[in-house]
Amino acid sequence: MAFEGFTRYDAIGNNIAPNPQLPAARFAMPIPQHEIDITKKLIKQNPDY
Repeated sequence: MAFEGFTRYDAIGNNIAPNPQLPAARFAMPIPQHEIDITKKLIKQNPDY
């Protein structure tokens, strides 16, 4: 059935490797602009944001 959360187990059971190549933006969240402003730009925004 679709969207039941068994995709990982189906991939393991069928010996299919999941695709680990995701864009970096999927792993890092943007830093709030307020945080960048109060640190006087010592913190830089995450790439791809």
